[in-house]
Order: sequence, then C-alpha cells, then structure tokens
Amino acid sequence: MKNYIVGISGLSLSLYVYFASKSFERVGSGLANNPAYYPRILAIVLAFLSLILFIDSLRKRAKVSFHVDTELMRNLSLFLAALLIYILLLKPVGFVLTTIAFIICMTWFLGGTRKQAVIASIPMSLIVYIVFSFILKVPLPKGILPFL
Repeated sequence: MKNYIVGISGLSLSLYVYFASKSFERVGSGLANNPAYYPRILAIVLAFLSLILFIDSLRKRAKVSFHVDTELMRNLSLFLAALLIYILLLKPVGFVLTTIAFIICMTWFLGGTRKQAVIASIPMSLIVYIVFSFILKVPLPKGILPFL
C-alpha cells in the first residue's frame, strides 16, 4: 500500500514540476541557456521511477491492513499543538523566548530531562538568533524584548 501511494505521489509531483517548468524564461538558444532543462530531466526520471514503483505495487497486491498507533497519534498531536502555539506566540512574545520555550517542550517531549532541556534550549536559541540576525541579516520578531 505504501508503494502504491508513493508511486502516485511521485507521478503527481513529476507532472507538476514538468509543467511548472514551462513558465521558466529562456535566456538564449540551446540547452545550456534553458533553465527548465534540468528540472524537466529530474521530473522525467522521477516519473519513470514512480511508474515502476506503482506497477510493481499493482503486481504484488498484498492484503491491505490498516492499524492506528494511538501512541504515535498522541505524540503527533502534541507536537502539532506545540508547533501551533509556537507559531502563534512568535510575533507577540519574540523569537528568543518562544524558541527557548519550544525547545524545552520538544526536549521533554522526546524524553530528555528538565536539566537537559534548559541546558540545550538557551544556547541553541541564542546561536540561531545570532546567525540569522547578525550574520545573515534576517529580521526576527523582537516581541517583548526590544533589545534582542
């Protein structure tokens, strides 16, 4: 069943890439000046491999069984809830504080201790803030800490 879904998804993606590359503007004549050349080649290769996978999954047609892992669904729900809260609080609270809180939550969620969560979250948040804000010059939300 997985191969069937992956095959259809690959075919869909390859068709999208192939037809979306038609809008790329040609710079000159020849293959070297056509920016759509490489994406189209990759789309054709992906379509070919996806078609092989799809046909192989149709040939084998195993009995499909569907099992819902409740622990996995609970963990996924917790992660998505934490991510949604992080996104909603990012602008009003600021990048540094929300990122520290998010990393602490995710460290606990993945089985770390409180000490590990605090020790990991502060340096990681500050390093990401310094890299994006000062080195890459990407403006990040300041929130309630205007000095950061």
